[in-house]
Amino acid sequence: MGLNIPFKLQYITPDGETLNLVNGRRSMVFDMTGWGAGKQEFMTTHSPFQHGNTVTNVRMQERKIRFTLRTNGGCRDMYWAIRRNLIDAARVSRTDYDYPEPGELRLIYLEDGERKYRSVKGFFTRGMVYDNPNAWDEFSIQEDMEFTAYDPIIFDPNKHVLTNSDSSPSNVFDINYVGTWDTGPDIEILGPFTDVSIYNVDTGYFVYVVYTVPSYETLVVSLSGAEKEIYLKESNISLISYITPSSSLMNVNFRPAPQANNGRNRFVFGFTSGSPTYSFTWHDRYQGI
Repeated sequence: MGLNIPFKLQYITPDGETLNLVNGRRSMVFDMTGWGAGKQEFMTTHSPFQHGNTVTNVRMQERKIRFTLRTNGGCRDMYWAIRRNLIDAARVSRTDYDYPEPGELRLIYLEDGERKYRSVKGFFTRGMVYDNPNAWDEFSIQEDMEFTAYDPIIFDPNKHVLTNSDSSPSNVFDINYVGTWDTGPDIEILGPFTDVSIYNVDTGYFVYVVYTVPSYETLVVSLSGAEKEIYLKESNISLISYITPSSSLMNVNFRPAPQANNGRNRFVFGFTSGSPTYSFTWHDRYQGI
């Protein structure tokens, strides 16, 4: 009979290896904090003779997830193997020291009988000191761990994909977004086509690329990361200079309810000529859980 584990905690290295921090037998996590709403910083201004301040903006601050990790080795050989595996998974030297890639801390749990997956990306910034255990607990490891997510927004690691091959030059469709924080899609458009626009009807923001893409090329409009990109996938040529001045790369995204009515985001995909096939890929994102 298997052990019923109320949640699982995993660390996925930048190169894709998975370390189970909770496995129900030899490893467990307790006293975990940091998955809530997160720390916010409000930007304010005020005019002469104004009482108090006017809030002009808000920015989420880095998120720190802290927990105690306990593992039982059972013997001296296993104790050293556990130590090695933890350090090997968490070490920053898995990627380049200049602009190192973050790993992913993933929480898997049940909510109303449904399995949920929630992740943040970052680095282990405390733990794995390995103080000597007591004599009665000689082959165990108990560490106070800290994982810092410099991008504090939580996301569902399972992607959504919407694909459309409607050949009409102005295609309208809805995306019902269930996250609680806006998310930018990654869009791939297979040629041939001339010029393309991606317009969010509800916000008024759009991206308009003035370029002719042949049948053997794919235009990528990547809006999910902090740095927005527009390029040809096969030839790896940047087309960022081919967007119109009125395009808004930072704001073409999916808005959560109630910013969008019940999370419905209406888009218009248009092009001047051709027969493109396009796909939208995105992750649901959350301020906290």
